[in-house]
Amino acid sequence: MLYLIHFLQRFIYKRKFLRPTLLFLLLFLSRFTFAQSGVFISGNILFEGKPVAHAVVKIDSLKMTETDSTGNFAISNVKTGKHTLTVWQKNLRRFSKKILVATKNPKLNIVLYDGIVEELEEVYLKQNLHLNNQGRLQETRGTAIFEAKKNDVVVIKNIDANLATNSARQVFAKVAGTNVWENDGSGIQINVSSRGLSPNRSWEYNMRQNEYDIAADILGYPDMYYSPPMDAVSYIEVVKGSASLQYGTQMGGLLNFVLKEGNTTKPLEIEAKQTVGSYGMFSSYNSIGGTSGKWSYFGYYDHRTAGGWRENSNYTYNTGYMSATYEVSKNLKVKAEYTRMKYLLHLSAGLTDSAFALDAQKSIRNRNWFHVNWNIPSLRLDYKIGEHSALSITSYILMAGRNSLENTKPVNIIADTGYRDIRNDQYKNFGTEIRFLSKYKLRSKINGTITGGVRWYSGRTIRGQGWGTNESDANFSFIHPDNLEYSDYTFRNRNLAFFTENVFRIGKLSVVPGIRYEFIQFLADGYFNTPLGKVQEKDISSSRKFPLIGTGMEYKLNTDVSIYGNYTQSYRSANFNDIRITSPNVVIDPNLKDSKGYNIDLGFRGKFKGFLSFDVSAFYIQYNDRIGSIRKFIDNDPAKATYQFRTNLGKSSNKGVEAYVDFNLLKPVKLNPKTGNLSLFASLAFINAT
Repeated sequence: MLYLIHFLQRFIYKRKFLRPTLLFLLLFLSRFTFAQSGVFISGNILFEGKPVAHAVVKIDSLKMTETDSTGNFAISNVKTGKHTLTVWQKNLRRFSKKILVATKNPKLNIVLYDGIVEELEEVYLKQNLHLNNQGRLQETRGTAIFEAKKNDVVVIKNIDANLATNSARQVFAKVAGTNVWENDGSGIQINVSSRGLSPNRSWEYNMRQNEYDIAADILGYPDMYYSPPMDAVSYIEVVKGSASLQYGTQMGGLLNFVLKEGNTTKPLEIEAKQTVGSYGMFSSYNSIGGTSGKWSYFGYYDHRTAGGWRENSNYTYNTGYMSATYEVSKNLKVKAEYTRMKYLLHLSAGLTDSAFALDAQKSIRNRNWFHVNWNIPSLRLDYKIGEHSALSITSYILMAGRNSLENTKPVNIIADTGYRDIRNDQYKNFGTEIRFLSKYKLRSKINGTITGGVRWYSGRTIRGQGWGTNESDANFSFIHPDNLEYSDYTFRNRNLAFFTENVFRIGKLSVVPGIRYEFIQFLADGYFNTPLGKVQEKDISSSRKFPLIGTGMEYKLNTDVSIYGNYTQSYRSANFNDIRITSPNVVIDPNLKDSKGYNIDLGFRGKFKGFLSFDVSAFYIQYNDRIGSIRKFIDNDPAKATYQFRTNLGKSSNKGVEAYVDFNLLKPVKLNPKTGNLSLFASLAFINAT
């Protein structure tokens, strides 16, 4: 019974190497994801009354798994409709049977007789991906390994949350230890963290959509300005801490939004959802998808607007997405995607503390604006190599920008006049990741899984700060674009990384060692202005290379309960704000380095008889070489003048306990599932961060 451990299914394995030509880069990529609207099929296989281990169980040509040592298997995300179930094992005859996935919920019990699989009656199956809408990733999924790692899966379809406004507190309610910061009332930006780290624009997570990066610049400026609408998300994968070996820079872990896909049983399916609310709020989500022959597609358009609770807090938000998947053969699939987002926020401002206490809805300044424009084309190839190996190639381009237009004078200056300051960023990033996974057997009781790959990333950020107009409209044009009043810089990041992880399974024990090796190059060129004139900075550069190591262990007490632990080194790259000089009173430490540290997890998780689910774990984060500024006195200066010195000035440690317990109140009394569902859950965390 692998309901939790096998939450996600081993799906389309891949193969084939394509050179990253320019055309390859411009096409869009993403993983062949699997919509969580499907069904969870589980069962048991016996031969002569004994469980059959390592028997292959397959649904059509897309989803495949193996039975564990107790003969149990689980396959998730099977769409409703007719499918072919196939079972085979060495020395046993292969068997295929048509099944109909519909609305009931039995478990498949398959018995092998003298090498022949007993024929099954036509069965009806219902989704049972997890207990009470919260699950965990299976040991391997696609070309990734998640065994022995602390992780959660949030299935959006069945949770009780306000999806029209991306209510992050409701979406992540069952992910223990999550901290949410809301800097707007509409969910345009999702700001989350865990274990006491900063939630500011989710910069402590490695933020991805369908496994490619969506932050501004993953190395130099990992802020999240784009978040997909929850109505379009199938599920969210959260891997705490130990994701750094496979996914790179971060201290908090991985957060991956997996978007929906087109219905595999219909050529056309349309969904429309219109929502109205207080203060002029209107949300319109509309999607289209389907499958025809070897093609499947999905797209959505989401529009949101409101007047806002405070004065001058109105906003307009628009985002769209389109994906197309082509099944070249039963082993190869290609998926192209394009994501587009644009929003404009009116920023309330101008209140002193005393004015805020009198009327928190008031706004003195009405000329402050914030604008974001995001474009991400991507392309992914998934190739299955034999029955036990897979290759994936993922490539994406991020072309985006953010602009702020503000009167930045102190709030005690009431007059809202004069030139406004513009802070403009333009991002042009490209990334390609090649990953390989293979399963193997060393001895009769020892088997393993290895994954590895290479990642190349190149990012360029153009950052300028100067004067905007003295009007009131959202005009983000510089008055002097060729000679900005404050600063003008171009930053470049290049990153090459190699990684591998391996699972050694010996009976009920799994050991998962891994290593990642990082090469990072940073370049900068620009100027900043001072009262004495322009200070030009040319050819600033730094190069770093370092390994990250880690290992995990998991011991399965039975198919439903396990003890797990993990130690993984992590790092957070020094970003542009750490290295950039914006004042002659700032000095950068020439030996400034990336922040590094490690994550430790020790936990106990599982489920009991289908009505109790739990995951209790202790954690420790050591976060070294944190970057900040300290004031220093200028040497031999009789006036004792000071300057700001930016350096690696300290470290932090975050430790605590996370606990999630979910109890299905109706399951023990064996009520008909059609009656409904009633559950009681607790998501708790105790965190001590210094």
